[in-house]
This record gives sequence, structure tokens and C-alpha cells, in this order.
Amino acid sequence: MNCQMVICLYLNGYLTTDEFENYFYNNMEQFQNELPDLVYEELLCTNFSSKIESISLVTFLKQYILSNNPTLYNMISDAYIERFIEKNNGEIVDILKKRYQPKKSIRIDCKKINTEEEFIRQLKKELNLSTLSGLNWMAMNDLYYDIIFPERLEFINWNDFEERIPQCAVQLKKFLSKVDKNNCYIIGPQLSSV
Repeated sequence: MNCQMVICLYLNGYLTTDEFENYFYNNMEQFQNELPDLVYEELLCTNFSSKIESISLVTFLKQYILSNNPTLYNMISDAYIERFIEKNNGEIVDILKKRYQPKKSIRIDCKKINTEEEFIRQLKKELNLSTLSGLNWMAMNDLYYDIIFPERLEFINWNDFEERIPQCAVQLKKFLSKVDKNNCYIIGPQLSSV
């Protein structure tokens, strides 16, 4: 797969930083051959585990892509990804299939969670959301339309969690009140009280 395409998938949020980093290191020779030295060296020198360096890299890559291939960047959408998955195969397609095919069921054990940040981190992990956004409900609301909800979303030990972290429970109920109950069955929070 073309390296600029992989970069565009990353910039448009279809690959996480970890997925992009792994693909880059597994295909360094291809990146070196296809990209200008300055872009390749920027990728090579980036500490992907540093949020600041990852954000700087995104800014740098976006400037590079928009200067060299804005059409590719702008054509990537959910519909494009669906067609792309249907017609292609390979490592990136496998990542996209895993990430964008809805899970049948997600179970979150609330007993193991002690803070709102821990809860949001776990929820984002289970829903395959970007790790670059904040660990707060404003960030979660910004990501709402990027979420592919499972057929069943279950919160185990909900009552205990609701007593221990009531503000988080209220925010989750507000967040989940927008979910189409015909497509995602939610177990745990009583949403009628929102």
C-alpha cells in the first residue's frame, strides 16, 4: 500500500497512533523509498509514545500531504473505507476490518474502575477510539459520531460503580441516551432516568 495513503488514513483518524507506528516500523524501507528524506526522517525521529511529539508529527504530516496530495486526503471517508475494505487486502485492511466491523458485545467490569478517567480510558479502549483525545466527557461527546457501537454493551457491577462515582455515572447515562436502542442493547445503566 502507498505510504501517502497510510499517512492519510492516520491523519483522518482511521488508524491509531499505535497502528500507524507499528505499520511504519514494519515497512520502514517502503517509507524511505516513497517519501522525501525530510518526511522519512521526521517519522524516524518521532517518539510516538510522547503525546506532544505525536501531535507535532500529525501537524507536519498534514502540511506535507495537503501540499502534495490534497485529493487523496480529502477523498477518505467512511464510505471510502467501506469500499476500500471490500476491494483490498493486506495489513492495513486487516487493521481497518478489526477496527470498523462492529463487535457483537462489549463488557466493562465497573468494579475494577476507581476514577472517571479510568472509566473513560476503558470505554475508549473497548470502543476502539483514538487515544489522542482527552479523558473527559467533552472529548467523548466530540467522538460520539465516530463510534461504532456493539450490538450489546454491558456494564458489570454497575450499581456499585454508580454509588462510588456518581458524577461519572450521570455523564455516561447522558452520553448513552443518544444511542439507538434498536442497534445497541445496553445493560447496566437505567437510561430512562436521564
